[in-house]
Amino acid sequence: RDLIMPSFATGYGKTGICNLDEEVSSTGILSELFRQDFRSGRSLSAFFSFNIIGPSKSEFVSLRPEHAWGDGSVYDWMEKKNAHFLMLGVHPTHFSYLHRIEWIARNKINYRYIKKFKGVIIREDKEIDMEESLYVRSLESSGNNDFTNIYDDLKDGGMRVVRPDGVYISQIKAQDAKNVFLPLILKNPLITFTNT
Repeated sequence: RDLIMPSFATGYGKTGICNLDEEVSSTGILSELFRQDFRSGRSLSAFFSFNIIGPSKSEFVSLRPEHAWGDGSVYDWMEKKNAHFLMLGVHPTHFSYLHRIEWIARNKINYRYIKKFKGVIIREDKEIDMEESLYVRSLESSGNNDFTNIYDDLKDGGMRVVRPDGVYISQIKAQDAKNVFLPLILKNPLITFTNT
């Protein structure tokens, strides 16, 4: 089996360079320690990189998607492998794979648009010219995503949740999450969007 953890980065910055060899994971101390493990490899993204240890490491880190949540992305790869998503210490609906479902339903969604980024990624001391597109929320919109609206649906669809000492621990398979969320967002594209 493979173990994958998010190691999201901060982008290209003013220099146009994202050094994945040095860029600290923005997703917590556990993922940062995982990133530092010598067996770990990091996927190519200046924003949504993941680290992996396991037999699929070379396949995973060689992915070069045009769109961060599109075909050939790490999210598409995890979907095809029916990965188990495990969330620790966050609300059970706070896992970034749900943005992949928004991407699939993009023809129905009007609060996001495709934004392209170009820069140089440094990984394993090599410079890699990279162009990637994110599916970002419009700045003209006064609302925010609130995926807690689909919490009960995800639980009904196979998500397991426990709260020892009030701390959420939850798990769901990629295909179960897709089977729950995709029909909901196709029926109501604003189901996870709230005005602020």
